[in-house]
Amino acid sequence: MAKASPDLLQEQIGYQFRNPQWLLEALTHSSFAREAGAHRDNEQLEFLGDAVLNFLVSVRLADAFPAYPEGKLSRGRSRLVAAEHLSRVALRLELGNYLRLGRGEEKTGGRVKLSLMVNALEALVAAIYRDGGIRAARTFVHRFILPRDLEGVAGDLFTIDYKSVSSGRAPGPCGLSRGERSRAGASQDIHRRGDGRPERARARQRQ
Repeated sequence: MAKASPDLLQEQIGYQFRNPQWLLEALTHSSFAREAGAHRDNEQLEFLGDAVLNFLVSVRLADAFPAYPEGKLSRGRSRLVAAEHLSRVALRLELGNYLRLGRGEEKTGGRVKLSLMVNALEALVAAIYRDGGIRAARTFVHRFILPRDLEGVAGDLFTIDYKSVSSGRAPGPCGLSRGERSRAGASQDIHRRGDGRPERARARQRQ
């Protein structure tokens, strides 16, 4: 699979970067950065994007469901920022086509690894925030990550999935077809903990 131009991604998301370097950094995997030398990878943007995403999702949930208690809102947020849901967003945006990968990662199918796409999606949120501020990031998150009819999927969003809890799996995303769930669940490269975050995020916390 050939790498697509970042300009196409800007057209797809409807946001034109004033400083394109932010976008390039968001799409740069560590394997590419190591081979290229001076280039920054997307890990720091991924870290920031995780925080920005959690904040924006929290605000949207609090605004949409003002009478809900903290625990219920936290449950909904955990589903919307879980790797299982974010991987589906990344697939829809075809982020794998835009990743800057090293030769080894390219040969081992890095463009179809959901974990790399999720990392790039979080980095993209941060890149938009860095380039255009919180309003631009909010527009992207509301358009591509949050369900359009948030109130309409509240039943799925806030219901406790006892089967997932007992098995230790992250709860499935809301408002998605059975076929979409099957496709996103097929990848074996995302090793989840309780909140659905990628294994690499868990490893960073242990350091």
